[in-house]
Amino acid sequence: MICYRIRKLHDEKEKAMADVDLALLAQQNAEILEELKALRREVAELKEQSDRTLDFERRNDPRRPNNLSRR
Repeated sequence: MICYRIRKLHDEKEKAMADVDLALLAQQNAEILEELKALRREVAELKEQSDRTLDFERRNDPRRPNNLSRR
């Protein structure tokens, strides 16, 4: 009885695997990778922009002395 159930599950798994469209999966994978690359570029650009903004804010902070040697 157990062997029959195991065999049946195995056969169902084999059938499900045969129904997988590998070409479609490959295409979807390629699209996901392209989107990921674009998102990584966007994150890098935003980080660079944020760093420039923070540098500007630090330089223009009224609490910051104009000349560090005047302390």
